Amino acid sequence: MSIYALCEAPICKAPYLPLAILIFIASYALTTIIPYTIRYVVLKLVLVIIPSIIVFHILKKYRGIDIAILWLLSFPFLQIILVLQFDVLIAMFIMMSTLYFILNRSHYSAFFIALATLIKPVAAIVIPLHVFLMFIRREYRKCLMYLITLTLTLTIFIVPFFITSPNKFIENTILFHGSRAPQDLSLWAVITVLGENGTVSELKYVNNLWLIYFLICYAMLFMVIYKVSKNQNLYVDEPTLYGIVMSALPLLLFIMLNKIGNLNYLVWIVPTSLLVLNSKYVKKFYILTSLLVLLGSLPYAIVLLLIPASANTPVFIVEDLSYWDARALITQSINYYIIYVLSLLQVYITTPFTNFLTPVEMLRLLSYIFLELNSLRKILLIIIIIVSQVFLTIISLFYLTILFSHKYENGKYFH
Repeated sequence: MSIYALCEAPICKAPYLPLAILIFIASYALTTIIPYTIRYVVLKLVLVIIPSIIVFHILKKYRGIDIAILWLLSFPFLQIILVLQFDVLIAMFIMMSTLYFILNRSHYSAFFIALATLIKPVAAIVIPLHVFLMFIRREYRKCLMYLITLTLTLTIFIVPFFITSPNKFIENTILFHGSRAPQDLSLWAVITVLGENGTVSELKYVNNLWLIYFLICYAMLFMVIYKVSKNQNLYVDEPTLYGIVMSALPLLLFIMLNKIGNLNYLVWIVPTSLLVLNSKYVKKFYILTSLLVLLGSLPYAIVLLLIPASANTPVFIVEDLSYWDARALITQSINYYIIYVLSLLQVYITTPFTNFLTPVEMLRLLSYIFLELNSLRKILLIIIIIVSQVFLTIISLFYLTILFSHKYENGKYFH
């Protein structure tokens, strides 16, 4: 029986394509046969550490050690360290797809973008751009190989799950995301911040309006590719065309315009951008993405959960369309990390950890700081959303300004 049929919301959700589920189940199964104290390390290794090391070595080979280290120090990557998400894995596959497209190995490019799509379908927005460029350049043989490789890779993973339970497969991987209410740092989430549960029933009329704006911007990328390919008074070097126009920019537009404003997604664009950006632009890119995390993700987490937890008030979680005990959410999360770290240290240190504040004690201490802010929480959330959207727009404009402003020397970055 398919996992999509076994998993019933809200107790269990399987809103991912098969590869993500297979990777997580395999990793989790491995942790059951190893000591408890290193189980979390294994999950981190598979989902975060190993992909990040692969990205590091690719950047080191093609761009040098300085930019490779910058990847490990990038704030979009560092924020993923604290969570168990597939986003670094997706970022790695997207970068590898872009790299092989630059190296004129379209079948490898198709294989890796298929793997990214098999984790989160959003990666598929890169595929039409690849195919379009090859088609207008009349690279029909290369285009055919790309499509064959892509189709075979997707079919191998999807068909067994789809034929077992087609309705549940579509419900979990497509309909679930289409019906989600706007949340996190999306501009559309202002509606749910203001009205919370009272607005959810009305959102069906605007739930997917974001697609109109995204598709308009997405269509403009095809126009850029066409004009560049036909040399209509425009010159864009191939690394910039493949990496920015056909990878980082469409993904950034999705992050900025879609209704789920999760800034963990920002890591998708970082490896590819570091791979293709001219050195004089890398510093600015690093600063902009760092500020987005520091002024967006971090304040959002504090205002969304820490402030109501300190005031011991419930918080509306859009993902579940229900109110949760904010203090319970925070203490459980903090407890997990504290217990895990202490369990590792306890192996080497015999002195009891009696001087540490418990999560509840810490929240009680913070209540003196945050209590007055709880009444302003909705206003603060809206301000953070607007600030995040401003920075996302600035990064988009940053990409646009560099598209036609320079030329790469042949072989300077890729060999």
